[in-house]
Amino acid sequence: METNKTSRFLSRRSFLAQGSKALAALSLGGLFGQRTMAQEVAIWPEGMELAIDFEVIAPNTGRYKRPYVAVWIEDASGLPIRTLALWIQSGKGSRWWPDLRRWYKNEESRKSQYGGDLISLVSGPTRLPGKYNLVWDGINDASYVVAQGDYYLCVELAREHGPYNLIREKITLGTEPLQTSFAGNDELGDVNLEYRVHS
Repeated sequence: METNKTSRFLSRRSFLAQGSKALAALSLGGLFGQRTMAQEVAIWPEGMELAIDFEVIAPNTGRYKRPYVAVWIEDASGLPIRTLALWIQSGKGSRWWPDLRRWYKNEESRKSQYGGDLISLVSGPTRLPGKYNLVWDGINDASYVVAQGDYYLCVELAREHGPYNLIREKITLGTEPLQTSFAGNDELGDVNLEYRVHS
């Protein structure tokens, strides 16, 4: 009887010890698994930036109203993650905001899901025709650093009683610098990109 009790006690102790080891192994495995997954998602390289040069071209007409312009970044699935420029007119001009079709549709969707008013945070006045430069430092609208990988650069221009233009092109951003250009049209000139070390 005593031997059986001791035997049961030892096997119970052994079971608990083995169980503790198994739980520890699972916990450590999960922890290392998370690290491995985190390591697989390489974040935006420190010191890199994406410079975006584009031109707003005036048409050869007497009457001209400044266009609305939006420049933003979408992730690989097409979700907007950072608005770099939003040049619109407030007040009475707000009825023309939906003319920035893609940006406005995305913003309405985002607002219905998460709330807040991005327009009041990032919008600025409309600009005269000319050449402009923007820089993206890999930070999204929520102020977090994004991962390396595939993105879409979007430049959209709409003008009252004028044309509509959208340039949306895929870019892959990693650790290596790159330069590329996308052809413009009508009142939106070519868009030139340089992914580089911060100047």
